[in-house]
Amino acid sequence: MPSGVTGSSTTNSITVNFTMSSISGSITVKGHNTCGDGEIVTLAITVNSLPNANAGSDFAVCVGDSVTLNAIGGTTYNWNNSIINNIPFVPTATTTYTVTVTDDNGCTSIDNVTVTVNALPIADAGNNMAVCFGSQVTLSATGGISYSWSSGVTEYNIHGIMEFQIIFHSKRQQAQHIL
Repeated sequence: MPSGVTGSSTTNSITVNFTMSSISGSITVKGHNTCGDGEIVTLAITVNSLPNANAGSDFAVCVGDSVTLNAIGGTTYNWNNSIINNIPFVPTATTTYTVTVTDDNGCTSIDNVTVTVNALPIADAGNNMAVCFGSQVTLSATGGISYSWSSGVTEYNIHGIMEFQIIFHSKRQQAQHIL
């Protein structure tokens, strides 16, 4: 047997194990019966390396974003979850996608990629409030990574009730909350 190949049998079949260190070579078989030994027959064995499956690096998107998974390293790509290689889709939750990559020799290997789906920010500017003319208040917002404050008013002297619109910025979309 070739180097790195294991298996033995005294029956008409044999299970042969090819490890990562296996090299191409040949296996011989000789039949025996009550009349004696038969001819030695040689079977050539070619050991093909596995394809280098690459599903890409893990990444994050915002809820509602479209993604495209594009595995490389073979000739056919079979993703779980009914994903088709290089066809956009919208993931609904954080998921690890697994791809089986097959090469021209029919050898396969597996890789995976995790797509993290981040929720949009939830704007919170606190409770509505009443203030006295001439007083000063500090408004604080939570839920975003950056904030844009706007009252929608362009004058500097504001009298009466003001509405402030807080726009929270995420990587892709905006959420709004009116005070």
